[in-house]
Parts: sequence; structure tokens; C-alpha cells
Amino acid sequence: MTIPDGVFNYQLEVNKDFPLDNQELFNENFLDTYRDIARATNSKDTGTYVKEEVLNGQKYFQLAALVGQTATTIYRDVFRRTFNIADTFPAGLPAGGPANIPHGITFPVPNIFHFTRIYGVIESLAAPLYVPVPNNNIHMEVNGTNIVLSGYPAAFNGFLGSLVIEYTKN
Repeated sequence: MTIPDGVFNYQLEVNKDFPLDNQELFNENFLDTYRDIARATNSKDTGTYVKEEVLNGQKYFQLAALVGQTATTIYRDVFRRTFNIADTFPAGLPAGGPANIPHGITFPVPNIFHFTRIYGVIESLAAPLYVPVPNNNIHMEVNGTNIVLSGYPAAFNGFLGSLVIEYTKN
């Protein structure tokens, strides 16, 4: 079974027969299998969470409004960056907020970036207490220069943690 290009739900066959008596058919099956493995491997969401921008293996559909079409089959790569709150606030989240964490992304004009996921966890290792963000108390957004955490109660002052943004660029 050869997986067609553009299909992202790859499942590899567990058993595959290669005809040993026909070199041409063997080579064809071998190359098809290699391509299937490469497509399946390359389409998996990577578990790499680092401060640098990385391609995470996700594909996201092209928004029709961005290309002026009503339907399209263009898939865009998704990138991930992880931010450590302590890099901006060594003592943890500032009292009263909001907390502005610079993301360092330069948006093109006109902007064609699209954010697919914005999330993170703040934590107090002393308590211990781990809180997902955003949530009912804490708002998280990305603007032109920062990741902004706001609305957090005073109980979260001094919390550290990590924030993740995932986005397309084309």
C-alpha cells in the first residue's frame, strides 16, 4: 500500500512481502516502502520543546482568506518555540501583571502568520502547584512583540514555568 502525497494519517503495514524472484518488482516495493516510512516519520508531531524555533512535524491547512480562494489543498508547516518565564522574570511572575515575555518574532507585512496553539504551565515548586495556562483565571495572548499573561491572581505572583507557541509562517 503506497501512501499518496498530501495524506497525513499514515499507518505503516506491519508485514510486507518483497518478491525475491523479480528484482524490478523488489526494487519498486522497496522504494515505495521507504517513501511510506519517510512520509510517516516526517509527519509525526515531534516532542522537541526548545527555545529555538523548530519545525514540529504538524501540517495546517491554508486559510482561504490568506490566499483569496474558497478552497485549497495547500498545507503549511507548523513551527514551535518554548519560552522560560525565568528568562524574562528571574523572580517569577510580577505582582499585579501583566507579564510581557518578548517572543522575538518578526511578523511580515502583510502578516500571514497563523497561531495554531498557545499554551503553557506556571508552577510553584515550593508548594508544589502546577497550573495550566490559559485557564479561567489567567489570560494568555500573543501580540506583535510579546506573549502576554494577564489576569492572574496575587497567589500566582512569583510563579515560574514555560510557555509554548505554535504557528505557521507561510
